[in-house]
Amino acid sequence: MKNWLTQAVAGLAAVTMLASCEKDETRVTVQPGDSPALAASTAVAGVLTSANAAKPIVKYTFPAFTSTTSGPAVAMPMQYELQVAKTGTNFAAPTTIAVDTVGRKTLTIGDLNTALIKAGLTPDVEGTVDVRLRTVYAANSASLYSNVTTIKATPYSRELYLFGSAFALASAPYIQERDGLAQQYEGYVYFPQAGATVKLSNTQTSSGTVFGTDATNRVVSGGTNDITFRQKGMYRVRLNLATGALDTVHTVWGLVGSATTNSGAGWDASKRMTYNDTTKMWTFTGNIPGAGSNNQFKFRANDAWAINLGLTKKATDAADLLEQDGDNINLSSPGTYTVSLDLNTPNAYKYTIK
Repeated sequence: MKNWLTQAVAGLAAVTMLASCEKDETRVTVQPGDSPALAASTAVAGVLTSANAAKPIVKYTFPAFTSTTSGPAVAMPMQYELQVAKTGTNFAAPTTIAVDTVGRKTLTIGDLNTALIKAGLTPDVEGTVDVRLRTVYAANSASLYSNVTTIKATPYSRELYLFGSAFALASAPYIQERDGLAQQYEGYVYFPQAGATVKLSNTQTSSGTVFGTDATNRVVSGGTNDITFRQKGMYRVRLNLATGALDTVHTVWGLVGSATTNSGAGWDASKRMTYNDTTKMWTFTGNIPGAGSNNQFKFRANDAWAINLGLTKKATDAADLLEQDGDNINLSSPGTYTVSLDLNTPNAYKYTIK
């Protein structure tokens, strides 16, 4: 049996369902009721901070969608989502937030902050967004929209974008506030040429706050001096924005561990990986002979232990995520492998093995 929906009347939201089984057809017409009304627990969220990202800040509630149906009962693929847009844009390019529980959606400070930044609000500047509920009750039906609510808040930026001689601001790479460490940022950035100079911005638009260095080489808001990266290649960039302390380390990555022992490496020497300009990842392809108890390895930079990545120790994280000083990675058997290291997303470094 096949089910499908067709629009019944142009300009109206009534939907007709035709259910066919061999040569028989049953016609079902769905006439929607009013769009659900949206209510918000607050219209003023205040100054948001990353330290409180997990705390609830606003609860949106609405009644379930209702309709009148003629004919047999038919399950409708209901979908609700919140749409968020900068006030005054008339939802021209809204940010969407899925609603997974009918009748309510609670946003944490982190959820709201992400939506505000995506909507185009400037970090550290108070702004207002419009929020409405979009309801879709059939694949070929027009969407239903609720009333519009507003919420005012001052968002923060978890990202600082590096722009300058190597990168335009609109496409700049970024470092990100480290999970659980307010105002402490980290990321890996690949510079395609030597001598690159950059400043940092808390947004990818010209309205953001720009950071450079001062006479004491501290990174400060409005600092006039550029930051220079003298070598071509990948740097680990760490910044404590509270103190202005900047730490940059040029990195070349390798595999290290008992799984590589029979190939002249092991826990004392790394097997060199190569940076791939196309995939933007570090890769190694070759024989890894370790087996049994000799089947473990990690990633480390510059053939030293100061910067090393192993499996995440957090039970809630995905299995392929890595962290500094993480656990060893196990191979099930010896063989020829391609091992890739992806450092493109701060707070979500990961690897693959094929």
